[in-house]
Amino acid sequence: MGLLYREDGLNIKFRIAVYMLIIPVLIFYVLAAVGCVSNSAGIPNIFNFTFRDPQMRYSEASKQPVFELRIGYFGLCAGAFPDLACITSLGSDTEQVLKRFSLNVNADRLSTLSSPRGKYLLKIALNNQSNTMPFVLLAGGILFLFGLLSVLLLQFEKKRVQRKPNAARKMTVLKRLMLCFVWTSTACAFAASFSTTQLARIIQRTNTSSTSVVLQSIIVERGAGLQALQWLAASCCFLFSTGISSIFMATGDHQRLASKGTLDSNHIADF
Repeated sequence: MGLLYREDGLNIKFRIAVYMLIIPVLIFYVLAAVGCVSNSAGIPNIFNFTFRDPQMRYSEASKQPVFELRIGYFGLCAGAFPDLACITSLGSDTEQVLKRFSLNVNADRLSTLSSPRGKYLLKIALNNQSNTMPFVLLAGGILFLFGLLSVLLLQFEKKRVQRKPNAARKMTVLKRLMLCFVWTSTACAFAASFSTTQLARIIQRTNTSSTSVVLQSIIVERGAGLQALQWLAASCCFLFSTGISSIFMATGDHQRLASKGTLDSNHIADF
């Protein structure tokens, strides 16, 4: 049993489980960010919310599918499921989006989007896309990567401390930065998840209570897939931050020893 523990008393399996959480966090972040930006398999199904207008169809025939707009963090998908075309749209206006759609959609779909009702729906979609806090999600992912980089730097610094005890102060600073990065990224992940969930609910209520006939006819549905990905990413990020904090708290004597300018190699934990 002794082989299963480091000198700080933490189980090796616990350490492995904590570091394995990095994989799902990165996967969930990437999937959430690329939703609706391309026509690749499964990507159009990752969206924050979708607008459906029963009065917009490819033709007057009642059998034609209902036109819809799916809104992701950085892209839009237009068409009728499963025939959807997706583009990047964040920061673009209606005319720019129509120009991009004209490059990869057929004439019927483009004429539907270019109609007065289609432009109105597109304008609403773009306005709401800017409210989904995409840069909070992006900031959370970047901060998480900085946290991982800090862990790697700590690995190298640990070897230096064993040879140069005076380098312990730098290791302490890196540890604090790493904890700051991972916990801030966790906060960003939860903020993005909560804001998206609440925004979809607000849009649904606004459309229902609106006096505009056009808004009342629009059906708003939340993207269950993206919301699940976001909450999973936030949860895994929280577990990782908690686990990595526990690992470093188990070696909390670093700060005390660093303040004295000495550090025995026997006190160095394997991160």
